[in-house]
Amino acid sequence: MRLLPLALLVVVSACHRPAPKTTSRPAPPPAAADDVPDYSQYVRQGVSYFAVGNEPSWGLIIQSDRRMHLRTPTDTLSVPTPSPIVSANGERTYEGRNRGNSIRVNLRPARYTDNMSGQQFAYTANVTVKKGRGPVRTYSGGATALNQLMLLGENWRIVSLNGKTTPAQGRQQPFIEFQPSANRVLGSGGCNRFSGTFRADNQLIKFSPVVATKMACANEVNTFETELFRALTGTLTYSIERGHLTLSRDGKAVLIAKRRD
Repeated sequence: MRLLPLALLVVVSACHRPAPKTTSRPAPPPAAADDVPDYSQYVRQGVSYFAVGNEPSWGLIIQSDRRMHLRTPTDTLSVPTPSPIVSANGERTYEGRNRGNSIRVNLRPARYTDNMSGQQFAYTANVTVKKGRGPVRTYSGGATALNQLMLLGENWRIVSLNGKTTPAQGRQQPFIEFQPSANRVLGSGGCNRFSGTFRADNQLIKFSPVVATKMACANEVNTFETELFRALTGTLTYSIERGHLTLSRDGKAVLIAKRRD
């Protein structure tokens, strides 16, 4: 399994190899300009942050409870992931060491634009590397956080929809479950079960149309489910705080759910 994180780095760094100025190169992971990228492969490997840069091309992934992996055109290096030092402004610093090797990663919440692909990142990354008795090397680039996406992968009890408290259901309490490692969503509106696919980053979530069973339900439940399935369309923002998930559209809360025990 140790090879899989490095395989991710091959994908990341491959998209940042030098190219002629007349050639535009998409930044990883691939996505249309108006789409939310597919981060499922990162979720499957427990990656909470990844960073990339140019000149030279390099890539880094941080697995929260496992290791940090760095890949450059000439080398790879892996160290255990330490607990980060987090400042009041959200800046994070990791200092990992292993057998005379060290990787120091600073992630600053300042927007960074890739100078070759035009890809924008929410964090500016600075990496300092020391391998054995070799020289100290530094790399700079942009980073993406996936820690919120990792938290999304839970089973959530729907408590309100479009500002109205979820009505008591006879058969089953409405719920929604996200599986970020497979880009799948499923749940129940209280009578009919539904499923579909989605993509999400640390702030946005984009749903494909959900499909649902067609059981006979009470009028009140039918109305609720129609609103629910309509809400789970297109691109929304999301936030997770104190065990509650909020999906919003145009700054207005559409759905609020509580993590199920």
